[in-house]
Amino acid sequence: MRFARNTVLIDIPVYVFLQLRERGSDYDRLKERHDVHHHFLGLICDELAKRNIDYKVCQRWDYTPEAINWADAVFAAGGDGTFLLAASRIRSQSKPLIGVNTDPSSSEGFLCLTKKLSEQFLFDAFERLFNGEFKWLWRQRIRVTLTGQNAYDAPMELHDQQLMYPEYRWAEHVREQEDARFRSHVLKPATDCSSLDMSNREEVFLSSELDGLVEPSNVLPFLALNDVYIGESLSSRVSYYELQIDSGPMVKQKSSGITLCTGTGSTSWYFNINKMTEQCLKDLLHIGM
Repeated sequence: MRFARNTVLIDIPVYVFLQLRERGSDYDRLKERHDVHHHFLGLICDELAKRNIDYKVCQRWDYTPEAINWADAVFAAGGDGTFLLAASRIRSQSKPLIGVNTDPSSSEGFLCLTKKLSEQFLFDAFERLFNGEFKWLWRQRIRVTLTGQNAYDAPMELHDQQLMYPEYRWAEHVREQEDARFRSHVLKPATDCSSLDMSNREEVFLSSELDGLVEPSNVLPFLALNDVYIGESLSSRVSYYELQIDSGPMVKQKSSGITLCTGTGSTSWYFNINKMTEQCLKDLLHIGM
């Protein structure tokens, strides 16, 4: 199946087209947004090349620590999501990040250079940028440290985790349950060995050995610009956790999860979680009258 667009002949397998249609996706619109994005990306590359600046174009899977260390600055070409991804992997505070909204008609671009302005404003923005007519905006990010048995487990990108398959989620749930039983059974403190059945002496010995071990701690190589969400891997399950702020008391909590946000993230997911609907506001005013 072939589609002619912008004098370029595009060949797309029939089964891919059918899969997109079954998902309710509009191929023509997807291709149109793709073309707009790459048009803006070409403009960015032209502006950099015009100023004799070396650059590399990286997709998200090519955006590695080596690529970041190579660059003096990072341009995030996309929307706010691309900017957040780029920011999460930059470890140094001295590495500037500049966002460019490559689809102003469809993307908000709140964190980007030109926000929702059209492409004619891009050239003026670059001119002012390279002339130093701007001020840097410093933003806080959240660092996460994992402590415990699974602190060094390999992280998994959300787009790689196949949560749409129930059998994967159930298998994950079973492993979690088995791990909990192991910890409660084997790591159980043995205060009085004389009262225990000697047939369990191997368990007591193992427990006494593990009690002296220090749990590993791992500082994640990502810094969250917007927010961090902590909750069960199974979204239908309630999260039970203990919460402590600085040196305050440890408080037990039960909820769907916990969201920690920065000032940047306070207008994003956190805002939508806590915002008051019009109907709710009317009900509150009615109660107060």
